[in-house]
Formats: sequence, structure tokens, C-alpha cells
Amino acid sequence: MGTLVDKLAWYSAFVFLFGAIVGFADPITDILTLVEFYRADHKTWFGVGLAFVILPCLVYPVVYAASYWERHDYLEEASRARCTLQVILYGLNPFSA
Repeated sequence: MGTLVDKLAWYSAFVFLFGAIVGFADPITDILTLVEFYRADHKTWFGVGLAFVILPCLVYPVVYAASYWERHDYLEEASRARCTLQVILYGLNPFSA
């Protein structure tokens, strides 16, 4: 029985790198598009685009925290508060979703 490292294909690093680049570039291009909509005075499209950038940032921490507490309901109150703060701080950015 091999380990998980033995099951990696030769191209796995390239797939990970591609996914990381796309995951980082997508929010940046979304924000640049919003800037162009705003400069071109397309307020409706700016509002729609802004909603698609902001809503996942607001929903992701809630969904993640809910699933986290289901799995870790045994934590003490201090640990729970610290983890909640981390989820909020890490989740409220365009790169989280």
C-alpha cells in the first residue's frame, strides 16, 4: 500500500500551480473590471459586479464557521472565540472564496 505522495502524478505540481495562479488572478481581474465599469459610468454593472465580489466574501465565513462548529463542538469558549475571529479575518477578503 503506497502513501499519498506515491500516488501523485508527474503533472500534479503543474496542476496545483495553475490552480493557484487562477485563484489569485480571478479576483484581481474582477476588481479591475469593476474599476473600468465605474470609470465608464456604468453604475448598474458596477453594482452587479460589486455584489458578485462582496457577497461571497460575506457568505464564505458564515458557511465555513457553521461547518467548523459542527466538527469541533467540543472546543472551549476561548478557543471557539479565537477560531471565530480567525475565520472572520481570513474569510472577509476577495481571495477567500
